[in-house]
Amino acid sequence: MLQLPARVMIDRNAVRTQNHTRLLWLAIILLTAVILGTAAGILAWMGGLPIALAILTGGSTFAGVIVVCLAVAAYLSQPSS
Repeated sequence: MLQLPARVMIDRNAVRTQNHTRLLWLAIILLTAVILGTAAGILAWMGGLPIALAILTGGSTFAGVIVVCLAVAAYLSQPSS
């Protein structure tokens, strides 16, 4: 029969540092997505698209950057096997 340890020690400082690191990466990802989405919207508008389609282009770029960056972050945070 498998016995679990009576007490599991958790390093609270390591958990806090990890949470702060995640928040920092999330802020970097959001800032990058906002900058790229804004640039895509402006370039689409300058390229002759109506303003509504330019906003849609910027929003789509924002969402795409968020999805790709979070997928890469999740992949990189997995422990190597």
